[in-house]
Formats: sequence, structure tokens, C-alpha cells
Amino acid sequence: MGLPTWARVPWLAVQAYAFYYACSQAYDIRLYAVKEYGKIIHEFDPWFNFRATKYLADNGWTEFFHW
Repeated sequence: MGLPTWARVPWLAVQAYAFYYACSQAYDIRLYAVKEYGKIIHEFDPWFNFRATKYLADNGWTEFFHW
């Protein structure tokens, strides 16, 4: 059955606005660290990952968690 014809256009507008709002919030959340702290890598640091993996391989699991 669905919505009557007169209600489809406003419902489509509500859905489009909800999608736009969700996308804009996702974008703002993703760029929060850049806005707050500047263009510094915080979450992904390949050098740290390399050092942590090397420490784990050299010293073992127990020492890794007490590093």
C-alpha cells in the first residue's frame, strides 16, 4: 500500500535531510582531531606500529603488555 501521493514528497525530503545530517556529522567526527590538535598523526602511526611489533617479537607476549 504505502504512503499516499501527497505524503511522498515531504517524506523524501525528510529522508534526504536525515542522510545529509548523518553524513555531515560523520565528517565532523572524523575531522575532530584535526580541528582540535592540528595536522598531526594521532591514531595511525606506522613507526609506532613497527616498534611495537618488533618489541613483541623480541620480548614476547607477557613483556609486551608490561612495556
